[in-house]
Amino acid sequence: MTDITELAQRLKLEVHRAVSDFNPQMNIKTRDLKELVEALASEKRICATWRKTAESTGEKLEKAQETIAFQQGEIKALLSSLESRTVKLPDEVDVLLNHLEDVLPFEVFQLIDAHKWNAVSRLSAAGIKVEQLS
Repeated sequence: MTDITELAQRLKLEVHRAVSDFNPQMNIKTRDLKELVEALASEKRICATWRKTAESTGEKLEKAQETIAFQQGEIKALLSSLESRTVKLPDEVDVLLNHLEDVLPFEVFQLIDAHKWNAVSRLSAAGIKVEQLS
């Protein structure tokens, strides 16, 4: 394929020479004009192809963005449902601890109670609310 710029420069030079020399017969070859027209037509076809490709790609991008937005909404809803988890400790835990307090030495009871509160604080740190059943 011939470079359009080269063809246009060649024709421009011929026109410039004709005007400078006041030559009514310009030495522009029909072949050069034909090549320029063909090159421009080819470029026009290429531009049209790229335009169609860009439009198609734009439509695909819009659909992908809509899908992503929808999925983000679903993910946010799922996360909010996971973040609002609540664990309810059964009353038996407190009943057992009260019984152990009466039976076990105070130091052992304190150790067991500390483990309970350690577990509760870990659950809270993980975003899980801890409640007592009533």
